[in-house]
Amino acid sequence: MLFLALVLYEAGRVVVAKQTVNEKFKTALTQKDGFVSLTDISKDYIDIFLQVEDPMFYAHKGIDFKTPGAGLTTVSQSLTKRLFFKQFKPGFAKLEQSLIARFVVHPTISKDDQLLAFFRHIYT
Repeated sequence: MLFLALVLYEAGRVVVAKQTVNEKFKTALTQKDGFVSLTDISKDYIDIFLQVEDPMFYAHKGIDFKTPGAGLTTVSQSLTKRLFFKQFKPGFAKLEQSLIARFVVHPTISKDDQLLAFFRHIYT
C-alpha cells in the first residue's frame, strides 16, 4: 500500500513537471548571462566537458546506468534538479529527479538545448 502511494505521488510529480517543462526551459534558454549559443563554445571544450561530466550524454535518455562512475547525475538530471526543485534532499528526490529527467526532459527538450541551458543556467 505504501509502495502504491509512492508510485502515485511520483507519477503526479512527473505530470506536473510535464506541464511546466517548456516554461522552465524557455527561462533557462533565454538567460543572456554567458553563452549566446553552442557555437560560441569550442567543440573541444564541449567534448572535454561531456567526457568528464556525462560521457554518454547524446546516447542516454536522461539517466545513465551504463557508464561506470558516471551516471549518478547526468546533465539532464542536473538541469532537472536546478529547474524543478526549490530544495533538493537526497533520497526520494533523487528518484523523482531521475523520473523527470527520463520521462519529461529527455522526450521534450533536445540534447543541444539541454546542453545550452546547462551552460547558461548552471555552469556560468
